[in-house]
This record gives sequence, structure tokens and C-alpha cells, in this order.
Amino acid sequence: MASIRTEANGRSSVLVIQRDRKTGKKRRRTIRLPEMKSRAVEDAAERIQELVDRYHDGETPSKAARHWLDGQPDVLRDRLERFGIVEMSAEKRDAIEAAEQGQREETNNITIQQLAKRFLDLKSNQKKSTILTFENVIANLKTHFGSNRLIHTITPFDAEKFATWLATKSNRRDTAQKRKSLSKATVGKRIGIARQIFKTAIKMKVLTENPFAEVKAANAINRDRQVYVSVEDINLCLEQAPGQQWRTIIALCRFGGLRNPSEVLRLRWIDVDTVNYEWMIVHSPKTEHHEGKESRRVPIFGQLQKELEASWDAAEEGAEWVVSEYRCPSQNMRTTFQRIIKNAGLAPWPKLFQNLRASAETDFIRATGGMTKLVAEWMGHSPRISLVHYDMTHKAAQEGAIASVKAFFAAHDTGTAMDRNSPQATETESATCEKPRKHGVSGQNHRGGRTRTRDQGIMSSLL
Repeated sequence: MASIRTEANGRSSVLVIQRDRKTGKKRRRTIRLPEMKSRAVEDAAERIQELVDRYHDGETPSKAARHWLDGQPDVLRDRLERFGIVEMSAEKRDAIEAAEQGQREETNNITIQQLAKRFLDLKSNQKKSTILTFENVIANLKTHFGSNRLIHTITPFDAEKFATWLATKSNRRDTAQKRKSLSKATVGKRIGIARQIFKTAIKMKVLTENPFAEVKAANAINRDRQVYVSVEDINLCLEQAPGQQWRTIIALCRFGGLRNPSEVLRLRWIDVDTVNYEWMIVHSPKTEHHEGKESRRVPIFGQLQKELEASWDAAEEGAEWVVSEYRCPSQNMRTTFQRIIKNAGLAPWPKLFQNLRASAETDFIRATGGMTKLVAEWMGHSPRISLVHYDMTHKAAQEGAIASVKAFFAAHDTGTAMDRNSPQATETESATCEKPRKHGVSGQNHRGGRTRTRDQGIMSSLL
């Protein structure tokens, strides 16, 4: 028998035990009733229990139960239908099917133009530079497929053809070399964004599968554009800098590893340790949307300290920004820097400022003995990004590594078998075995009675 329970809001609900037709398992169901009198509540509990029993036995509702259902509000009937106790009326079923059909017809008519608009609305919280990247990919999709192309007609084969077109014919900006192809890295990035755009259609229930799901979007790295800028070359550039502001910009990028212009122009004097020049707090627009990554501590080393001290001495009273020039985003810093490089007798390298940052990180990793995780924290990215996109092997490092390996094998060279068995070798070996061991702590350097920790050794090697 169904039981009646009064809710906290004064409404009543009916508790029934429903059995599954196939397994026979019992399940307690609670059906909330609309507002009604107590006598009507008792009648509803009785009728609902009857409907539950007849449903389990595979019987249709009785005439009295059908008459009772006809007099109930739609909200109660909907609840009974949702629990499977009452079958949906033919009129209501037809109405739902018509609505679903209309929705399917509407979704089937969504074009690339409409999908792009909804995608950009979804990503409206992103930075302007990110939105611009999205718009470039949308422009590619419209150019290749057409703005009015229905998205449900785009197949995985069409997506593969789009990737081929991107790699061979989509470049219309290179008027100097008349190159129509794009680099592998650019193609991979744009395919990844196209996959994001069509994933939005899946979330909208417009598509059931993503046509770009199987298209390879390898994030290839163009090693030809990675250039290690040596300290000697950057010193030549510092000599040709038109003023202390530019000397500071170059030093922040090459010896501090800051992103330019986003991090360089955000650096305030209040964020710099102008007493000891040991650390500075760098605010990063690129990573600020990640929790706890809006800023980071960056150590100040050698040449950077000299330039910051000179800038601090030359700064006006109450100055806020370390770099007070180039505050307007429309100002172009690349042209001036290229002129500085040429005046230094050097050829401008690709990715002018990014390669300065990468060169700084390469030096940090070498100087710390390969402490990539620590250096990645200074630079504001993960160790994986550091190894894949920043760390470079330059000529001096290769020569140093080769020399170290040669020295290692030379130190462990024991000669021929005849030499090792000679009386002289035996006497030397015996003397070596009898040599007393030095007392000391492993992993520490003792000098003048003071113990230098590993971190102090690292910092002093970089200063």
C-alpha cells in the first residue's frame, strides 16, 4: 500500500514500491503531488498504487484510474509518465516528435559562419591575441569550404583535404617570396583550432562526430628558426643601443628571460629588489589565467643587474615603470631592434626577442647543471615546454660536452692488459688501495671552515 508523507513546504508526496518487470527487483519511488486537499491526497495515493500494480502485471489502467488521470493537472501526469507508470498520450508523443524533428532540421542547417559565431561567443573571455588566432583559422575555413557550407556535410575526407590545402596553398601574405605554403608548426596549430571549433558543434548536439578528430596536428618545431644568441653578440648590441631604456629591454630579454613586450612593459620598480638586486617579480599576461601563475620570481644575474642599476639611477623621482618608453601597444619595437643588430655588425636572427629568451634559458640550464624544473619556474612554463621549445644545443656547449667525455674516458683509461699486469702497475694499485680516505660530507664544498650549499653554488656561478 502506498504511504503518504508531508514535505517541509506543506505539500504531500506518495511513496510507492515499484517492481521491475524483468528482474522483479523492488524500488522505492517518491511522487510529489501538486497542492490538493487531504481527501484528494488519499485518493491519489490509492490510484497511484493501482497504476503501479497494473504496470507491473502488464495490464492497462482501469476505467476508474483513467477517469482519475483525465482530471489531474499536467504536472502530475508528466511525473507519472517520467516514472513509466503511465503511457504518454498519442497527442503529446506526436508533439514531442514534431519538436525534435524541427530541432534536427534546424541543427542540420547550421553553416560554418553560424558555428564560428557561436564558437567565438563561447571564447569571448580569451585575450585579443588568442581571438585573433581563432579568427585566422575561421577565415581559412570560410575560404576553403565557403561561409554557407553546412557543417554536417563536412566529412573526415574533407577535413584531410583542408589540412593539405593549409600546408600548400593557404598562405597569401608572403608577397616577397611568393610562398603559398605554411610551416608544419602553423598547420598543426590551425588544425588543432579547427578541431576545437567543430567540437563545439558536438557540444551543441549538432554533430555526433568531429570530422577533424583523425587529422594529424603535430606540433612540429621549426629548428631553423631557433638561434642561440651568444653573450658576446648581445654585448655588441648593447654598445649600439640608442639609450639606457633599450639597454634595459635587451638585458631583461637576454639575461632575465622575460617575454617582450608583455612582461617587459609590465615590470614596475616596486617589483624589483633595488637594494640587493637579487630578485624581481614578473607579472605575466600569458599565464595569468592559470591559478597561481599570474606572477613569478626571477633572479637577477650579472649584466642584468648592471643595466637595472643604471636605469634606476637614471629614472625620474617617483617613476613607476622600469621601461617608461613604448607604452603604446601600437609602437613597433622590432624595427629599432633590427637596426641595433645591424649597427652591431650582425645579421638579424629569426624571432628577435623570443630567441633572446630561449638563449637565456639555455644558459640557465647549463649553468645550473641541468636543473630544468628550477629554471622552468624562473621562466614561467613547464619543464616539458622548456626542453621542447627553448633549450638549445649551441656550438660551445657541443665542444664542452665532447671535451668532458674525452676527459672522462682518459681518466678511466687503464691501458692494455700487459700494462695492468706489470710490476709497476701492481705496486701503484697497492699504494692506491692503502691510501687513507678523507673525512668529509658528500655533496658539500668546505672552504675556510664554511659549508656552501648546492643552491649557493648555483647562484654564485650565474652571478
